[in-house]
Amino acid sequence: MIKINLLRAPSLKSDGFEVATFGYLCDAAYQEGAKAVYGNFTPGRNARNKLCRGVRWGVYTHDTFLWHHRDTYSLSASSNPQEAGAVRRFDLIPDSFLQHTLTEQLLRDVFGRWQFADSCFDRAYECQLSAIRYEPTLGASAEPSPPYPHHDEVDGAVVVLNKESVIGGINRLFDNADQPLYEFCLEPGSGFLVKDDMLKHYVSDLQLPMGANKGFRDVLIIRFQPLGR
Repeated sequence: MIKINLLRAPSLKSDGFEVATFGYLCDAAYQEGAKAVYGNFTPGRNARNKLCRGVRWGVYTHDTFLWHHRDTYSLSASSNPQEAGAVRRFDLIPDSFLQHTLTEQLLRDVFGRWQFADSCFDRAYECQLSAIRYEPTLGASAEPSPPYPHHDEVDGAVVVLNKESVIGGINRLFDNADQPLYEFCLEPGSGFLVKDDMLKHYVSDLQLPMGANKGFRDVLIIRFQPLGR
């Protein structure tokens, strides 16, 4: 269940974000496969934050995803001072995960929620994915990147695929003056979409609960934007 600190359901159009559930992602076989994929990711090269992560860039056109082998990602220093504009390199999300029926269903569902003016048959769209594992240890929490309210420079969706034996990870949204507006905690099969020019966002640190020796939270960040905009 998504616990959201609101008196009414948010709207992507009027509020700049909405929460969503994708129940099919809780399929046991799919979750086990995703765990294995995320378990193989390593920390980024030339990255100060050491979360294990995979990335992939592609094009969505005529209801087909065409994936490239670009392994770099960067944000401006103003959006992510922690990384100071560095071009970081990450593992590639494997084709087997990208081409899974449920992964493609998720991508199409997220694309549809944005209600772009042109369909994928009339215009090509860039698709950028970041698969991140937050894995705290007994000695250290798993810290987000960056660990404060920020913009991503493009609209996006954050979806939780797996979550085991962790506490924290509260998503918080802020206006552009850094005033807090919303907070919620996502569970597997749930996510949110956010308009980047309207809201800043961040997720709090994750820790292991008492008695746990291992835990993790796996998220997939999905971004679409029209090519040639």
